[in-house]
Amino acid sequence: MSSRPTLPPPVRTFDVGGQHLAAYVLGEGPRLVVLLHGFPDTAVSMLPIAEGLVERGYRCVVPYLRGYSPSALPHDGRVDALALANDVLGLADALGAETFLLVGHDWGAYITYATCNLAPHRVLRAVALSVPPLRTLARNLPRNPMQLVRSRYMLGFQLPIIPEHRAARDDFAALERLWRTWSPGFEPPDASLDALRAALSPKGALTAALDYYRALRSPTGLMRSRALVFDRFRVPICVIVGDRDACLSLEVFDGLGHAFMGEHALMVVAGAGHFLPIEASEEVLARTVAFFDEAF
Repeated sequence: MSSRPTLPPPVRTFDVGGQHLAAYVLGEGPRLVVLLHGFPDTAVSMLPIAEGLVERGYRCVVPYLRGYSPSALPHDGRVDALALANDVLGLADALGAETFLLVGHDWGAYITYATCNLAPHRVLRAVALSVPPLRTLARNLPRNPMQLVRSRYMLGFQLPIIPEHRAARDDFAALERLWRTWSPGFEPPDASLDALRAALSPKGALTAALDYYRALRSPTGLMRSRALVFDRFRVPICVIVGDRDACLSLEVFDGLGHAFMGEHALMVVAGAGHFLPIEASEEVLARTVAFFDEAF
């Protein structure tokens, strides 16, 4: 396993339907890949994968999700799946790409699934890291009570006010602990942790990031998002998970095929935890390139 050190390139700003998104844009290849980070993380951690893709002829855009500085706070207050997937389509439009590929980790995987169902004619292929389709997760949770214990943090993040205080205390020490808990034995790079603190420190940013969890119980958010995340997928998707992931166990990926109408794959990275883009960047890159190259 490896995590290549990287120096972030300059950030570009895009106006996507009134939402200002900051993103790294790398490469000049004709095939665009959109790479989406999760929580608690930032675009910086997706750069090793993006750099490897650029070396293989792809063009990459790596945004900070809405709410994560230097992207703006949600202009409409929304962080449901439909709004986030439309951000992805808007970025592709801004870069002149009618079709594109996707790589998403954690919340980025959730957005990847939603985008595949929102615009299956535009997404050629996708790679989802560390999170199964919600259709699969929902089927497996009742059979895996220990996963309910592992996932209790999601309920905690949905409370008002309290999660912000706990997460920001002692220079975001609680979020750093999540890294160490979810990826046992992995030492998170200072660059990734520093980028996380910088992204969540501006006023309102941490609340916006936690609102992703709160949107899961919002009736209007659920109405807008349910079909996008629960319908079966026509887009070919490769799901990659580490066998030591202490956030989501391998058992919740069982029966993955139930979520798909077409091509799909499940790949397990031995010895890796939750933060695959930097914890196992070379393995993820190799599997992503092999999966994407099949589209051309």
